[in-house]
Amino acid sequence: LERDECWDDLPLSYLFEHLTIEFVLGNPKAYHASKRFMKKNLNRLFDPHLLCDDGKAAHEGYEYELQRARILTESIRHSDFVLDLHSCSADTGSFALPSSMELSEEFAELLPVNYVIQSLAHMTLEGGTTLDAGLLYHVPSVCVECGKHDHPDVVARAAAVISSCLRLQLDTAEFQEEYKDAYNEKAPLSPVVMKCVTSERVHKGFEWLQEFPEFHFVPFDTEVFQDEVRGKVTCPMESGAYIVMPTAMPVLGEEALFWAVDVDD
Repeated sequence: LERDECWDDLPLSYLFEHLTIEFVLGNPKAYHASKRFMKKNLNRLFDPHLLCDDGKAAHEGYEYELQRARILTESIRHSDFVLDLHSCSADTGSFALPSSMELSEEFAELLPVNYVIQSLAHMTLEGGTTLDAGLLYHVPSVCVECGKHDHPDVVARAAAVISSCLRLQLDTAEFQEEYKDAYNEKAPLSPVVMKCVTSERVHKGFEWLQEFPEFHFVPFDTEVFQDEVRGKVTCPMESGAYIVMPTAMPVLGEEALFWAVDVDD
């Protein structure tokens, strides 16, 4: 941002007078190595017990990720709002994962995303996500998955979410009056809102039984995947459910997928 004019019709001079914005790259080493993480998934380390466990980090060799988690925890703890941007392995449009705070859920529905998935942020098998930390410190937080890592639109989607987030933070009567000539109110995209109800774990021998696109509706008892622990696993919801974040790169012990239903069900 080099010019003191506007970014997507957002006046930067007004922005920096009214907000303090901290942009933090979560895992710089992994980013430069084009890897998800170096030794440990950073977005499972925000559990208070893990943050204090230097011995476990030294034993498993993830001291760097632990240091980054501690730095990010302090940023979250001193924030008024947290926007956590990710790309993912699945080829999907953008979707928002708000924390369980009411303000987070309301805010997520105003962002330029296709879907909002309530409750999923706190249903990871290990816990310890940035949104868990936000909830712990009573900081409204939203994570946005912007699409597949190498998708040509993933950066543009992230930029649109950031711009909308900043606009919403400044969307006051004073702001609209002072910049009414430059300010163009845009209607939200009205994303599809779902609620996560459960998740499935990757066990040894995990294998998809068919290919499921992101947010695909699966009828009850449809065979989904199999592994050496549970055999063939089917959709557990009698009314059927949507598949969210089906893993393209299964990792033992991590989530294979999440199940979601319409928010009114």
